[in-house]
Amino acid sequence: MKLVPVLVILVASACAKSQASVASVVELEGTVESQRADPNAAWTAATRGERYRIGDAVRTAVGARARLRLARSGTLDLDPETVVRFQRTAGRGLDIGVESGAVEIEAADAELVLETEAGAARISGRGRARVTARGGETHLEVLVGTIVLEAEGGARTLAPGTRVEIAMGGVILEDDSRPRDAGLDAPTSADVVAAPDPDAGALEGAGPGQVDVVVRSGESAVLHDPRPPTAVGVIMKCQGHGRLEVAGRDGWKQATVTAGSGGVSAWLDVGSHRYRVHCGDQVEASGKFVVRRDAAAKELPSRPPRNVVDADGRRYTVLYQNRLPELILRWPDAPQASTDSGYVLHVASAGKERSFEVRAARHTLRSGELGEGEHRWWFEADGQRSPATILVIDFDNAAATAYIRRVEIAADIVRVDGAAVADATVSLEGDAVTLDAQHRFTASGQITSGRRTLALRIVAHESGVHYYVLRGD
Repeated sequence: MKLVPVLVILVASACAKSQASVASVVELEGTVESQRADPNAAWTAATRGERYRIGDAVRTAVGARARLRLARSGTLDLDPETVVRFQRTAGRGLDIGVESGAVEIEAADAELVLETEAGAARISGRGRARVTARGGETHLEVLVGTIVLEAEGGARTLAPGTRVEIAMGGVILEDDSRPRDAGLDAPTSADVVAAPDPDAGALEGAGPGQVDVVVRSGESAVLHDPRPPTAVGVIMKCQGHGRLEVAGRDGWKQATVTAGSGGVSAWLDVGSHRYRVHCGDQVEASGKFVVRRDAAAKELPSRPPRNVVDADGRRYTVLYQNRLPELILRWPDAPQASTDSGYVLHVASAGKERSFEVRAARHTLRSGELGEGEHRWWFEADGQRSPATILVIDFDNAAATAYIRRVEIAADIVRVDGAAVADATVSLEGDAVTLDAQHRFTASGQITSGRRTLALRIVAHESGVHYYVLRGD
């Protein structure tokens, strides 16, 4: 009998029914596949926006990664060569079976409760943990925030950097008296180069001497660069010496380690890069960078997308970018309605129902009339009713957040103009950038010592933090 290490995530109400969506794909890299409830079913290519229910599974191939949004509870990041199956045990919530590989779980604003074989583990809001299942062993590591482990013998608070083995009979706290970088050569003075903090002067660390973008430790962001690799500087909070680890293809065992006082720098190529910052033997912060080869040269859509959906009883998902979609809802082969009564369109959303009296068996809902989420709708006419159809409107996490129309670099002055999505906050090296009524902007800044160029920072409500590296022709 095969024992599968199981991590149980309790998701309030989202998993009450076996047909409810428990997770959805928001990012894909490489070959990622899905398997429906039957374990003997074929594996098929996963798609962005795909939703999983109880019994489904997802796996990543060599070099592939995936990010899933857990219903109402946070996110799940799958490492390469990982298999996860969504299950449900009576009396518990959603069981996420990590059959092999490794995942990172990030809680949303509220606390996230994990049930392990050893007891409940409570991740603080916005906290992050890593679960690894290899060789019949399951390990839980605290990356950000704290975890309160309610095991036999009482509760214990685990700080960032703590790693425990979840055994069938309890918890084994691993020896954390040794340095977390044991076995790695410490950087020498020859490795130290300058990479400045734009606010506080010099930033020392191993890596490129001049950087393209500077971030604060603990920040996760998407880096858009027309010509990667990207030279990234990370500002640390350490009073003295600190270290930066960037995970390799096989995780932290093959991590690239840099060191310095105040901050460090590193080259990052296209792809996903998990990192963590150490102050002494403690993990100060961790995060993830996603580097994309992107000049942001494509204009943002000025009009909302238009989608036609038929009332046929099926489930549809519509992804939108910067504007909610315009929707044409139709009833194919609808009966002829009497002139007096016509048709009635019913739309049920978030426990509320709306009705629209229409003359034809179709109706157009303008952009914004239906918001993000799940909607159930149907037509009625003269006592007859169309099949009830589910429509899910979700944000496309691959959507562009900015359009860079022009970048000019002359005498160490960078000038940029472009546009951002409607809900974005834009800044250039810490200085706020004003958007006009059409969300366009113009900004300029000076390249200081230790910088190759500047980066535009855009924070969007739906897609998070983005940096756009500004390079001239």
